[in-house]
Amino acid sequence: MNEDANTVVNHEDSLAPMLGLGKDKIIHVYEVQSYCALNAGMYSKGQPIYMRARERQVAAKPIFEQEPYAQVVYMVPVIAWVRLGKWDDILQSAPPGSRWSYAQAIDHFAKGMANTRHKNLAAAKADLDSLEENLHDPLLDIRIMPFDKPVDCGRIAAGILKAEILVAEGKQDQAIAVYNATVAKEDALMLTEVEVFCSTDIVLEL
Repeated sequence: MNEDANTVVNHEDSLAPMLGLGKDKIIHVYEVQSYCALNAGMYSKGQPIYMRARERQVAAKPIFEQEPYAQVVYMVPVIAWVRLGKWDDILQSAPPGSRWSYAQAIDHFAKGMANTRHKNLAAAKADLDSLEENLHDPLLDIRIMPFDKPVDCGRIAAGILKAEILVAEGKQDQAIAVYNATVAKEDALMLTEVEVFCSTDIVLEL
């Protein structure tokens, strides 16, 4: 379906180039296709799809430190690896640009989850601290209607990671309390198209 949508856009561009649509430049098409693939549990066949979303984003606009949405698209491969439990892939992946605060938050969330699964709790706690530090960027407190503020989604990620660490420490009651608080925060989101600014909803299913 997303390939068909991209084909339609390319056709329209050829008919009316003055509109400036551009060929293969509707990034949202590739992002949505990636989310369909990861929710279907696709790993080997999904890898080219996830990487294509990243590559299209970089090709369309290589500088996006002021654009949380673009940073989410760039992090699609890592988001997929979290959903699919590919912890080694996550730990081996290069970090995003140091000035991309939202991508950094997603990266530390993913690496924190991976470190928790590998019982490296000291590293996981350091990732949680770094995640929360990146959420202090004022850019993430700006809401682009009708979607939620990136910082709100980032706080959900922090809650999930904190709860996972507590579980690994054997603190079940504290973990459940954090999970419940995190679920309440997610329930308060718009959820119109939550993947645009929030990568954490898929993880609550794990």
